[in-house]
Amino acid sequence: MAVTIPFSDTVSSADSSSVLHDDAILYCPDSVFRSPDPSSLPLHKSLFKGHVLPVRHNVNIPLPSSGDYGLVFGLAIFMAILLCVALKIRRINLKDVLPATMSMRHLNILMRGSNIKDDVSLVPLSLIYYVTLAMVAFVAIPHLDLQLTSNLWLNLAITTSSSLAFSLLRFGLMKGLGAICSENGTIKLYANNSSLFQLISAVLILPLMVLAQYTSPGLTFLWIAAAIVVLTFVLRMIRGLGIILTESGESKIYLFYYLCIIEIVPLLVLAKIANIL
Repeated sequence: MAVTIPFSDTVSSADSSSVLHDDAILYCPDSVFRSPDPSSLPLHKSLFKGHVLPVRHNVNIPLPSSGDYGLVFGLAIFMAILLCVALKIRRINLKDVLPATMSMRHLNILMRGSNIKDDVSLVPLSLIYYVTLAMVAFVAIPHLDLQLTSNLWLNLAITTSSSLAFSLLRFGLMKGLGAICSENGTIKLYANNSSLFQLISAVLILPLMVLAQYTSPGLTFLWIAAAIVVLTFVLRMIRGLGIILTESGESKIYLFYYLCIIEIVPLLVLAKIANIL
C-alpha cells in the first residue's frame, strides 16, 4: 500500500510514520511505518461488554458409529443380489408372487411359467429368508439387551448357522412327512407356497433391518419387521391349511397337525432361548 505524502522540509526522518497536516494524522498501516500512538486512535464501546456467553461443546464430539463398520449394510446388499439372481434364474416376476400365494390357479400358472417341477426349486428363496431372519436377530441382540458373545462375527455366525440348520431340518421333516403320508404332491404345493410367502417377507424386512441398524429409532423398525414376519407366518399357515384341505386325501387332518408341529415348536424353542438370554 502506498500513500503520497507532501514533501516538506520540516518532516524529519525520526517522525516519518506520520505527517502533521491541519492538525490531522496521516497513517499508513505498512510495515515500513511505525504504529501510531493508541491515544490518537478513535475509541468505541465494545458490543460484548457486559455480556457473558457460556462455553458449550468445548470438547471433541465423536461421530456416531453403529459399531459394525458397515457389516449389516454390506450383507443386506449381498442378500438383495442373491435374491435378484435367484428370481432371475427361476424367471419369477415379483408382481406374480402375491397372487400366487392367495390363489391355487395363480400358483399353478407361476409354477408352469417358471418350470418348477418339484419343491426343491424354491428352496434357495427359503434359505435367503432364513438368513435374513438371522441378520434381523443379529441386529436385535444389542437393541434388546441380549448377549450371545462379545465377538461380532461369532454372533453373526451363530444366528446364521442356527437359522440355516432350522431351515434345512424343517424342509427335511416336511419331505419325510409327505413320504410317510403318501402326500408328496400336497407337500410340494405347501412348500412352494411357503417359499413364496417367505420371499415376500424377505423383500419387506431387508430394508427395515438396515434402517434398524443405522438410524436412531432402530427398535421401532425391528418391531415393524417382527410384525411383518408374524403376519406372513399367520397368512402362510392359513393358506397352507387351505392347500391341505383341498389337495390332500384322507390323512389331511393328521398332515396339517404334524405340519403345525413342525412350524410352531421351533418358535417355542426360540422363545425359550430368548428368555434364557
